[in-house]
Amino acid sequence: MTIWYLQHSGFAVDTGNHLLVFDYYIDLPRGGTLEQGAVTPALLRDKPMAVFASHNHHDHFNPIILEWKRQYPDISLYLGDDIPPREEAKTVPPGLTVEENGLTITALRSTDQGVAFVVECDGNTIYHAGDLNWWHWDGEPEEWNEEMGRSYRRQVDLLAGRKIDLAFLPVDPRLGRTQLWGAEYFLEKVSPSAWVPMHFWEKYGIFAAMEQSPQWPLLSRGLVKLEHRGQKIVLEGG
Repeated sequence: MTIWYLQHSGFAVDTGNHLLVFDYYIDLPRGGTLEQGAVTPALLRDKPMAVFASHNHHDHFNPIILEWKRQYPDISLYLGDDIPPREEAKTVPPGLTVEENGLTITALRSTDQGVAFVVECDGNTIYHAGDLNWWHWDGEPEEWNEEMGRSYRRQVDLLAGRKIDLAFLPVDPRLGRTQLWGAEYFLEKVSPSAWVPMHFWEKYGIFAAMEQSPQWPLLSRGLVKLEHRGQKIVLEGG
């Protein structure tokens, strides 16, 4: 697989016979290339393209993807269930599995809004968490934080023992001391072959923080380090 980092939680993944785009956010420069962190559908007509938006937050859903579908009807759009239904797209609520266009798509319930996606394509299984994370905020009531942890663990446990080749996981620095909890639990339970941190608001110091963590042996397994928008990563099979 080949991955391009499109900023924040946005990624493009070339699986060989398909191009998958997740949580596209910043559509600048218009007409830009993947190496600039932008998507231009006209340049990607050589293979089927599927576009996913996990939920309605502005940093995960850019309505420009609806225009792509109008311009190029062969593009497939899949939306989290909190985004108002659109004729151009298919809504994927938690628990639903969709099989079409060479893809098998399953949605998990987010601990924030919308869904996380599990996508099987070209022999690979890709997990994109959206905002499904262990959100533990200092200042929130302890009961709220405890329920958030339980809700997160219930969803991740649904994937325990499942083969995941590539996982995109939130590591939000705003959480402070708990910023890695969600990723650590996922890595313990699921053990993806490779994983990519996201939702870190371009604060690349998160990678240095990981190296200082007591859980670094766990975090380092299959870790893909990001350095800039438009970064291209090639994952070799096996």
